[in-house]
Amino acid sequence: MFRLVAFLAFYCCFLFAHELKGQRHTPVIDFYDIISDTLVLNHDNFPEAYRMKMVTNHKGADFLYVFDCKKGGFEIFDLWTKAHTKSINAPVVDGLPGFAAASFDIESPNEIYLLSQKGNLVQLDSSGKMVEHWLVTQELDGEEYALSISDYLSNFAVMDQKAYLPIMHTYKKNGKFTLKGKPAMVVYDLENGEVEKEFAGYPKSTYKSSNLPSPKYEFAALKLKEEERLVISYLKDPELKAYKFKNNKAKSSRAESPFLNDNKIRPQKDQFGNVIQYSNPNGFYHNIYYDENRQLFYRTVAHHHDNGNSLARRPFSIQVIDKNYNLLSEIKVPGTEPLDHMKLTVIKEGLLLQICQQKNPKEVHFLVLDVNKSFRD
Repeated sequence: MFRLVAFLAFYCCFLFAHELKGQRHTPVIDFYDIISDTLVLNHDNFPEAYRMKMVTNHKGADFLYVFDCKKGGFEIFDLWTKAHTKSINAPVVDGLPGFAAASFDIESPNEIYLLSQKGNLVQLDSSGKMVEHWLVTQELDGEEYALSISDYLSNFAVMDQKAYLPIMHTYKKNGKFTLKGKPAMVVYDLENGEVEKEFAGYPKSTYKSSNLPSPKYEFAALKLKEEERLVISYLKDPELKAYKFKNNKAKSSRAESPFLNDNKIRPQKDQFGNVIQYSNPNGFYHNIYYDENRQLFYRTVAHHHDNGNSLARRPFSIQVIDKNYNLLSEIKVPGTEPLDHMKLTVIKEGLLLQICQQKNPKEVHFLVLDVNKSFRD
């Protein structure tokens, strides 16, 4: 009997020690339990590759801005009537034929920013007319860098006349630019038209200076306007960092998904290898969103899959994180569902996910998930 009691005591201490190390079990929310509604939008030419954002106008009306990742413009829908209200085409920039925006940020319906891979930053008004154009100088303290934006990641923000841009440091070799050093962000002053300083960075726990950066050193960024913070989610690190715009000081928190396999960084020799072949067997964290109504963050987690070089949709989950950056639970999206971890956003009713298999090409169907439904039940 004494041995049994001693063993149970040891086992309890063992479990407690593991919980102290942060290895506690993350509650998993049943995906089907939180489906609260469906939404249908009618449009003949809904973009195939896109990102979305809900924008509220001065009258309190909510609109869904759908950014076309291929054309660089927007399709805009009224979320009350579900009607398509207008299109904003990619701007025509003098001296820049074929300007193609890769990322966007929206301060208000009358203040829209588009950014291209080559550093062309434009401001549009609500009609789509260009208000201002900047060419971001890709040099800081005598060192050149490359912008590291992509159409599938939200990692560019504008706040108080300053643009926050993701970069990779570079060096020249045989007349060609090659990536080196750590990834970070720079602050570009829109009023003075110059790069001010470096901002944020990559977690020391993951970044290794001996490795050249791979595409998976990228990160997503989320602007919290009221708190004047920029929250950064790293693709290959579970850490979240919330930087203050004014002083670059950060809150840090780890939100580790139980669904990721070994989260390795590619070795230097494979830097320019097959990105798809690398990313498919490796899971990674993706975009992060904020739900003001519920005061929750959602971060998508792309799971690994074994489809070789296939670009097929992959299984994923959605982390639910509180306003203090604590991981509450995770929604595992069944792999049998025709959903995509890159085609979602937050509206007042909850999380909006597109159903990718459509019977009617003129209709786009979405599911609405209400995470609070799980907590209430």
